[in-house]
Amino acid sequence: MEELFWQLNSVNEYFGILITWLFVFAFLFTLSAAINKQDKSRVNLSFIMMASYTSSLFMDITTAAPHLKMFIFDVL
Repeated sequence: MEELFWQLNSVNEYFGILITWLFVFAFLFTLSAAINKQDKSRVNLSFIMMASYTSSLFMDITTAAPHLKMFIFDVL
């Protein structure tokens, strides 16, 4: 059973990369949709979310207190 959980943990990296790419595409879509508009709040929000999730790719979840590290990445 423990082997199964460690195998699921290795799949975690692939899901993280997929989700990060989806946030990049969402940022690029909002950027292209708001290129000639005055209100850039959606672009700013999508950029912050993209940067937060991209920086979380460099975090090792198997270490102690991963939620604290995620909070620190979100604050940065």
